[in-house]
Amino acid sequence: MADTLDAFEISGAWTDLNALTGIVAGTSLLLQNVGGSNDVIDLAISSSEPNLTFEGVELFQNKFFGVDAGENTIWAKYKRADRADVGSRLTKIQVQA
Repeated sequence: MADTLDAFEISGAWTDLNALTGIVAGTSLLLQNVGGSNDVIDLAISSSEPNLTFEGVELFQNKFFGVDAGENTIWAKYKRADRADVGSRLTKIQVQA
């Protein structure tokens, strides 16, 4: 049975979702953007933190992204659909293992 975790807050800096959630890298995950209507989450699968300017896979509000078992660390950062600076604002991502 899948475990749904609480929604986690992320900022405009790359965040290691595995470290944030305590889920071992390589675990199959289902991610959902549960932020506001203009919130977009960039996702990257990498063994190290991506460059801040790297454009990952965009995850829009209420959309899902599946990560296959065996993948590297999952990284996420918050940006806005209108490309406005997020400053110190946060958005939320839900993680299901």
